[in-house]
Amino acid sequence: MYSEERHHTIRQIIKEKGKVQVTRLAKQFKVSEVTVRRDLAEMEEQGLLKRTFGGAVSLELVTKAQPYNVKKEQHLDEKKEIAARAAQFISDGMTLFLDAGTTTDLLIPYLLEKNNLFVVTVDLQIAIKLTEAESIDVYMVGGKISNRSKSVNSVDTVLKISKFHFDLAFLGCDAFNSMTFETDSETKTQIKRAVIRSSSLRIILSDSSKFNRHSLLSFARLNEIDYVITDTKLSDLLNSLSVENKAKFILGGI
Repeated sequence: MYSEERHHTIRQIIKEKGKVQVTRLAKQFKVSEVTVRRDLAEMEEQGLLKRTFGGAVSLELVTKAQPYNVKKEQHLDEKKEIAARAAQFISDGMTLFLDAGTTTDLLIPYLLEKNNLFVVTVDLQIAIKLTEAESIDVYMVGGKISNRSKSVNSVDTVLKISKFHFDLAFLGCDAFNSMTFETDSETKTQIKRAVIRSSSLRIILSDSSKFNRHSLLSFARLNEIDYVITDTKLSDLLNSLSVENKAKFILGGI
């Protein structure tokens, strides 16, 4: 099969399924994985898809990174519902991890009502706001600060997080489906994985606009997470899940 034929087939699969995997394409085309990766690289240069770790996805489904000030105004009602529901898991005296993000930022008013919290975060703006409360000890994890997200995002961050144990961790994501959670960089992936390993209770906070989208890398599967708190627009999703998995999804506002 010539490269033009492979490219045509890949475009058809992307159109129908939204994504492709290198290993499956190599078997289907009976070529090496190196050849498939070269095909995907060429197609990405042509603006036909976006390569990810292990494959590629449709450009229509890729979550595009946006500045913090833009994101904080989007889906605000849904995020407030999620934060209100998430706050019910917080008790006095806990050690918490707060991921960077506009939804975790909305947890701050609820945290300020609690006593004797120890909060670890990678989000510079969240850390500053929490210093207003004398009853909260705030630890800002060190490392390189991202200009776009105003959060710490480096290898040093991963090493420091690994030394903690959290009673509860609130994590964000850039995209998710009913089984996996994704983000847009290798460093953020490693940070989130380190938090998951170090936490007793792990909760993903994400509004429905990120559902069935794609980002570059998967950082967790549903079986590694205790709960996913999202908004009521995903109520139909619950009907398609097994009883075990359905129990992990909590809808804000209900």
